[in-house]
Amino acid sequence: MRVDRNGRVVGAGRRALPGVALLVVAWLVAALGADEQPGPVVQPAYGHDMLDIVGPWWLASLSTALAHPVMWLAVLAGVGGLLVVAWRDGPRAAVAGGAVWLGANLTVQAVKHVGVAGVGALQLSGHTAVASGAALLVVLAVPPGRRRRAWALAAAAVVLVGVGVVLVGWHTPVEAAVPALLTCAWAALLRPWVARGRGVARDPHLVAPVGPPVAGPPDGT
Repeated sequence: MRVDRNGRVVGAGRRALPGVALLVVAWLVAALGADEQPGPVVQPAYGHDMLDIVGPWWLASLSTALAHPVMWLAVLAGVGGLLVVAWRDGPRAAVAGGAVWLGANLTVQAVKHVGVAGVGALQLSGHTAVASGAALLVVLAVPPGRRRRAWALAAAAVVLVGVGVVLVGWHTPVEAAVPALLTCAWAALLRPWVARGRGVARDPHLVAPVGPPVAGPPDGT
């Protein structure tokens, strides 16, 4: 990490600061919710007729959807987004985007099986990690001028997956939220490589000509 004469971080160290800050935030959130226990929000034992009928049905349906169709859809969407990024922005941007997705998921698995200092082993949601990485790759595949709406839709999809795994009792809110923060941290750390080559056009009509400019006819002729 380089520091200038005024004590300010510059260069690659400065670009890494947002990612480091997000990692700290993820650790703090995990530490605050380490002792929380998951459980279904709707319980048929509450004694209300409506919950007795609706609760088990939609919880079972939601659990089935999250277990298979939602995960496969997220994986397919992420792979498709990665291919589009590779075609349009080049292999370096695609490798960086894939590294964000893979890195976040490996971090989640490491926390689940090894633990982290001050928190221990936390059963983070793999579903949220996969959905977050896939959402990022889908947004990167969208043309830059249309990404505002894509970001909103991607965030909504990740929130729905996170809420779903909490409702069915697989994870606590903290276990569902931390993987999304880890994905954001990885994206911030690798942002210079993800953004490099963005917007490279494959349309030959949009590519600048190679070589010196050709002089036109003089004015007045």
